[in-house]
Amino acid sequence: MHRAFKQDADGASSSLGTTRPPESRELFSDLSTVGGGGTNNGERPPKRTFDGSPRKELKRKRREKAGKMASFIFFDLESTGLFTRDQWRDHSKLDEPAKIADELFRYTLSTQESECPHMTEASFVVVSRGAFEAAVEKMRKKAGEQGENPEITVQTPVPANIHTRQLRPNLSEDQWRMYENIRRPETARITRAVLSEKATFAEEWPGLRHVLKTAPKPTCIVAHNALRYDMRVLHVELQRAALLEDGWLPEEVYFVDSLLAFRQIDREDATHISSLVGGTDWMTIASMCSTPPDPPRARPARIPMIEEREEDVVEETPPEDQHAAGDGLLQLPAALEGGGFTTPERRPRCPGTASAPAKLHTSRALFPEVFLDFSHPLNYIRSEEWTVAKRKRVDGRVFRKVAGKWQYNVEAAMENAKRRGAFRQENLYMSIFCDTYNAHQAQDDCEALMQICLAYGPSFLEYADTMAADIIY
Repeated sequence: MHRAFKQDADGASSSLGTTRPPESRELFSDLSTVGGGGTNNGERPPKRTFDGSPRKELKRKRREKAGKMASFIFFDLESTGLFTRDQWRDHSKLDEPAKIADELFRYTLSTQESECPHMTEASFVVVSRGAFEAAVEKMRKKAGEQGENPEITVQTPVPANIHTRQLRPNLSEDQWRMYENIRRPETARITRAVLSEKATFAEEWPGLRHVLKTAPKPTCIVAHNALRYDMRVLHVELQRAALLEDGWLPEEVYFVDSLLAFRQIDREDATHISSLVGGTDWMTIASMCSTPPDPPRARPARIPMIEEREEDVVEETPPEDQHAAGDGLLQLPAALEGGGFTTPERRPRCPGTASAPAKLHTSRALFPEVFLDFSHPLNYIRSEEWTVAKRKRVDGRVFRKVAGKWQYNVEAAMENAKRRGAFRQENLYMSIFCDTYNAHQAQDDCEALMQICLAYGPSFLEYADTMAADIIY
């Protein structure tokens, strides 16, 4: 994604600390753009709409029992700007692959070539399922070791085939001048001089298609905000180059919008935690413990998310009728398991700490910036088997004690995340890895997205296997 221009579904620019100048929205409003249909008297042609009569018969490649995805192609692009017009749609009901495929088709129908930015860089990072699953396990182990040694980083290298190409856009002189004026060194490093030496999209497409063709099948293209941006730009570039013909896309190639995936997974995780918290008597569990929780150990400071504000913290009373989750989710003292009252087992003393934290209270390290009283559920919930993303992204600020009972508000947590832009790719990365986000080019963004997907681990794999959608161009 182009950090200086690309928007996410929250409607805000995903620029890293930069503000897009007003004139950038008009960058490609000029209908003289190569490949964009001209009009009489300089008037803009009417926008195409989806009226139930598509321009061609839908040729869906529905897979019945194709099995699990054999590989993943992390995809990102850099471009000359944003769409000059955009239709903001509610994606909350896209809960089936067919709905996602149809939504992509609607976007392509309503996209004018003259309003679409030109691609300047494209990157495919291909990872086999076996390599991905092995890296998920390595990251999980690193996350466990990080509790003992905060200096450990959980980012995990993955064997991958990488294909990155810079592309020469076909722009007029006015468009080149506009691009150079808007381009910022810290977010868009590709100058006109560099791009002028590159091949066009049409010339590079055979190599890009070869990556799609040779990836183990079935394969899944993964892009963040794919519906609203990446897949639309790809469609227009294929259209400009007259490459949209039968067979342009190899068989068994699907796509996932990771923005939709992470939102759904986070909601499911929040619902699970809410059920556990609301259905458990935490005061009783706390009263059975013979020792109070130790202070949390030092760990890397949380990196503030872009545009995060203190007033965004939400606390609301959650819905009623919460139920406890299944067995094995709590770190229960022996007295509650039917044995005699004993002091909870303690881990060995860690270097540099006054005392080692009790095994019963290891979850305190999840939220060092939040004060946890003795009865707080996070002192006792078993989190060792959670995905790395779930451990790092649970909103510890929306736990609330009501009438002596702890509750976790799912809707408040999701709304809080949306308002703080928590699903932007850079904010996802910073919240999970407690590290700054320095990716500004397509390949860097692909690799960062891959690390985020590893942090979501089995949850991401399950989503991709069940929700990967057809690419209907």
